[in-house]
Amino acid sequence: VLAKLLSMYSHGVRENERSFAKTQIYKCDTSSNHEVGRWTEEEHKKFIEGLEKYGRDWKKIEALIGSRSGPQIRSHAQKYFGKTHAKQLRDHESKSS
Repeated sequence: VLAKLLSMYSHGVRENERSFAKTQIYKCDTSSNHEVGRWTEEEHKKFIEGLEKYGRDWKKIEALIGSRSGPQIRSHAQKYFGKTHAKQLRDHESKSS
């Protein structure tokens, strides 16, 4: 019983450390010129333009957008590609029905 309680406690400590580490990652750096939160329509248009011009060269897309960091752009790309892929699947299914 004691071993199980110690295991549960140490697991809880690890969870808290991970949670704390995550909050540090998302801490806003006010010294940068990077926006936080939702992407504006203009930022998204520049993102699409950058994809068309530079492919997946995130540094060049970051320079083009100007207001988003590399990790923010990669995260946005991941969500964008996921949504476009899902839409393609839905469109394909509706055509074959």
